[in-house]
Amino acid sequence: GLAPCAAPNSALTSVSIFDGNALACDPVFIRSLELFEGLHCKTLAFMLMPDHVHWLVTLEADEALSDIVRLYKGRMAPVLREHDLRWQKGAYHDRRLRPDDELAPFLRYMLCNPYRAGVCRISEVWPFWYCDAEILNWFEPTTDARQPHPEWIAEHRSKPWDENNESQQA
Repeated sequence: GLAPCAAPNSALTSVSIFDGNALACDPVFIRSLELFEGLHCKTLAFMLMPDHVHWLVTLEADEALSDIVRLYKGRMAPVLREHDLRWQKGAYHDRRLRPDDELAPFLRYMLCNPYRAGVCRISEVWPFWYCDAEILNWFEPTTDARQPHPEWIAEHRSKPWDENNESQQA
């Protein structure tokens, strides 16, 4: 089928973790997924990296991304502290998606991230990745058994929005 496009009020955000490796403990990833409940947004995809997270979300109409990020960081702070981790103060970047933006380039960018960073071998499946079931039903068949195709890693060295020179930082 056709690749889905972003819903109105969708964004890709990246939030940085300071001084530590969040991958040292599976509970950080598991707990972060649980904490999405009640955030007034729908999580489309989530990728935990050693020092940051990528989060593709659709916000409820009256919600501000900065409020959602602040709430999420507040909920996650105690979990991170249990593992001697903490958020970088104010450090997050976002890119608002337009309704005509296809989701596929953003999902491929997220999926390729651990492979480009060298924290996962191309022969392995990255375990710290979540994708909404509806999106996964469309996206997974385009992957190589939940791994990026090698050409994706080469193609997606830049961010999908860099092609349009419309990067935003908050």
